[in-house]
Amino acid sequence: MHADADKVGQLGQTLRTSRKEKARISAAVSLGRLHDERGVKPLVYALRKDSSKLVRAVAAAALGHIGDKRALPALKKATNDDAQSVRKRAREAVQRIEEKANGRSVAAGTMTAETRDDRAMTIRLDARERPSLEGAPTVFVKLETVTDKSKRKTTKKHRAWSAKKLKGFMATELRRAADVTTDSEKADDLGIRKFNVDVSITGFSRRVRGPYVEIECEVRLSVSNQRGRMLSFLTGGATVQVPKHSFKPQYETQLRQEALENAAKSMHQDLMAYLAKEVRE
Repeated sequence: MHADADKVGQLGQTLRTSRKEKARISAAVSLGRLHDERGVKPLVYALRKDSSKLVRAVAAAALGHIGDKRALPALKKATNDDAQSVRKRAREAVQRIEEKANGRSVAAGTMTAETRDDRAMTIRLDARERPSLEGAPTVFVKLETVTDKSKRKTTKKHRAWSAKKLKGFMATELRRAADVTTDSEKADDLGIRKFNVDVSITGFSRRVRGPYVEIECEVRLSVSNQRGRMLSFLTGGATVQVPKHSFKPQYETQLRQEALENAAKSMHQDLMAYLAKEVRE
């Protein structure tokens, strides 16, 4: 089924005229996913004219996904592009279109080029390419469960409150991070890696230390990949101190909230450092 012409036209206009690299990449991916032959012309234009090697590479992949033979001259020319990533995408697209035209099998005799074209389009950008996407996310993070498993004596209500507060603080930190997206569709468009994070409060105590009353929050993050395979555990937390002479019991809830917020900020930094390393490797 062909996409609405207005939508194709709008995406083509974005691809031709937008000054934002991310917007042009997103438009190229969307045109490929629409699988509409009317997207060939703007994609060919981007492949030939766009200054960004990322946009040209994505345009080549999108043309291969659409599978229209009219794109072959531009794609074959792009196999000599200055950027290795563009040359690679162009070669793959040429092979894909030619296989489709010849009706050859492309997956050990079990998947034809035609059936492969009907699958959802996902473009993977090499890790070394992503830094040139200024301001673009480099990882997708899904915040899964957040629980209070501390051994303190407290009520279910208080545990639920602590977990809810920590989840809110963690979510805020993720939203603020320029290199993170929590939008799965955007992650697919950019071809970035996806991670799941489960959070546990492992300790939450109040104690007197010298002239201070301390509220200490200990946290553990479990990081897994998109398939659910566990990758790592990160531990940390935060401590809030107030002078004993100024501490009052009615302040404790506010202090615990502050400890949770500080723990979220600290663990977010550790998580980002770990994910950056994971993506580089």
